[in-house]
Amino acid sequence: MYINGEPRAANVYSRNYFHVPVLLNKGTNHLLLRGGRGSFKVRLYDPPAPVFLHEGDLTVPDLLAGRAVNTWGAIVVINATSKQTKGFALELKAPGLTNVETPVPPIGPLSIRKVRFRIRGTAPDGDATIAATLELHERKGELSHSVGLELKVIGPDRPRNVTFISEIDGSVQYFSLRPATPSSPDEPRPAIVLSCHGAAVKAHRQSGSYSSKDWFHIVAPTNRRPYGYDWEDFGRMDAMEVLDIVKKSLRHDPSRIYVTGHSMGGHGAWHLGVTYPDKFAAVGPSAGWLSRSSYGRRRSEEGEESPMEGIVLNNG
Repeated sequence: MYINGEPRAANVYSRNYFHVPVLLNKGTNHLLLRGGRGSFKVRLYDPPAPVFLHEGDLTVPDLLAGRAVNTWGAIVVINATSKQTKGFALELKAPGLTNVETPVPPIGPLSIRKVRFRIRGTAPDGDATIAATLELHERKGELSHSVGLELKVIGPDRPRNVTFISEIDGSVQYFSLRPATPSSPDEPRPAIVLSCHGAAVKAHRQSGSYSSKDWFHIVAPTNRRPYGYDWEDFGRMDAMEVLDIVKKSLRHDPSRIYVTGHSMGGHGAWHLGVTYPDKFAAVGPSAGWLSRSSYGRRRSEEGEESPMEGIVLNNG
């Protein structure tokens, strides 16, 4: 994307949650945009405040009924000014939760940054929805902007989204959990199934495609984005970080940890299985592709496949 000749970072996903501040000249302006996946739309609007919140890419957890809450959320903060921001803070206000200010790191001029905020307190008993307000304060405590958001409160046996601070880069990430539903505590410890989502599928949709089972937990990591890193590089690291978290927090049988996935997630299952063969009792890929050259019936030039690729492709 070029705005009056200046290159600006755009969004490879073509999603509605991407907003970037731009300076326009009085009179004629030149906007040059190129899409890489399907069509796209562009809308110009006046910012609601010089520095403001945008909830289109909000990351929040589901809270467990009657339990203490000490976790994180994250929201995009947009700096629509030509100066770097300093001294801002986020504060979540909601019934039953503690008002805690979280400092906002500096944000460069005409740029965006996803920022984390603390969520503390005690969730109410029973299924509920908490109506909360997230406020962005300036240095002297003056309100710069605020947005409303909802926090779901659910029982411990219900499917839920769990947030955490990633040790990879300090960002707030989430995974979706559909816990096992054993009929009694005397049943054998359930297995863990790590389920990798396909392209354009979010983690909570991935776990939602299953019905609850009594003998295994479904754990769906995010791969950072609906497309992410094809479950390679950061995607692989995200998946294994989530697996480490749930192994410490869920009652499970350590000898029965499996990995599966569909389409891009099938590729992820292959990738994780061959990279960490000692971590999984079984690998169950579905419609998984080997590489970009074989994805969607695309093939490398003759002779470029590795010997293993040649064996699999010729037998496919």
